[in-house]
Amino acid sequence: MKIDIFCESGEVYGLGHLRRCENLIAYLASYPFEVNFHSLPCEIEIKEYDLVIIDSYITPKETYDLLSQHSKALLCLDDLSLMSYPKNSFVLSSTFAKSKFRFSGKDYTILNPIFSSPPLSQERKNHIFITLGGSNQNALLNQILSSLPKHFTPHILSPTFPRAYANLSPQEICSLIDSCEFVICSGGGSLNEAISRNKKIIALCIAPNQKKQLNAYKGKFPIIFNPFENLDCKLHSLLSTHLRPFHLSFGSKLPSLLRAFFYRGLGLPTFIKPFFALNTQEKKAVLVLRNQKQVREASFNPSLISYEQHLKFIDSLSWNDFYFAFFQNRSIIGVGSLKITQPQKATLGIYKDLKLQGIGDQILTSLFQIAKKLQITTLHLEVLRTNTRAVRFYEKHHFNITEEKEKSLCMQKKI
Repeated sequence: MKIDIFCESGEVYGLGHLRRCENLIAYLASYPFEVNFHSLPCEIEIKEYDLVIIDSYITPKETYDLLSQHSKALLCLDDLSLMSYPKNSFVLSSTFAKSKFRFSGKDYTILNPIFSSPPLSQERKNHIFITLGGSNQNALLNQILSSLPKHFTPHILSPTFPRAYANLSPQEICSLIDSCEFVICSGGGSLNEAISRNKKIIALCIAPNQKKQLNAYKGKFPIIFNPFENLDCKLHSLLSTHLRPFHLSFGSKLPSLLRAFFYRGLGLPTFIKPFFALNTQEKKAVLVLRNQKQVREASFNPSLISYEQHLKFIDSLSWNDFYFAFFQNRSIIGVGSLKITQPQKATLGIYKDLKLQGIGDQILTSLFQIAKKLQITTLHLEVLRTNTRAVRFYEKHHFNITEEKEKSLCMQKKI
């Protein structure tokens, strides 16, 4: 499956858009994507796409509409409520401030997953991390340095400032922030990164599009809304006071949104529903199928499964576990799964309502189609020797025995 990213980047636009898109890709790293990056402004080719992410303040609405019509799933990033987006698109407002869009607020704020990790380095007293984004802010940076007390040790991240860090990885940035007691930064992703690491923060509003985010943090830490006037005096005064660390966790609901976006891109027919989207009644119906006597006896753990165990299993499924319920006349008739074990390889599993005939063929055919979209080329499974019915079923569909164990057979198929 391909993912095309259209993103503003460069000195005019800074690094905020680019960093957000890179962070999204980090969340989706376990999925088998072929990523195509397009730096805006550019001519957008209208063709058939799988997944499209667009992070732009300059792209007209007509282009969004066309991308929506020619992609299986469209994800639009917007902090400023710029326009009315296509009806079927996902719109993510990745700022702390709530917006009119459904997916907004701190639970949908995009940070690289590394910023949810324990501290990467030990904090050093009076060390201060300074970053004003990717645009050229050398004049402001010089003012900041001139206002620092002599006992402060600065660490500057900037693509344009002399003797500054540049082109650091997210892990290196996280470690650098962890090593500092203070942070001076502008609005945007850098501010949220500092907040996630529990730092003493002073924020500078250096662009109009940062005001909404910074207003949401009023009273939490000092914010200088006009840093281009008397910045030396303002900073010196603030750094002489007792600043307190401020901390929030971000992005708790982001993985579920991205999973829904990804599954939309699979283009599943209406009779197939992923496990994470099942309602309570449907989850109970799946448990009934799991607890059928013949299904349990054919598995490697024949014990009855409680509802609590069942829910815990569903919650434990990772991004590499693709479990689907299959419907017929609104009733669940079976389950099929693909568990990716390594690139282009997956373990396959099926169980169904044993009162129905021919359902296994339907489920297996659908799983083959989904596997191809996931760029899976090899399917393997393990079945009990005593389950001769299942062995014959898989042999009928051209699975070959690759290993014979004492109690089971390993089978494989190239697709």
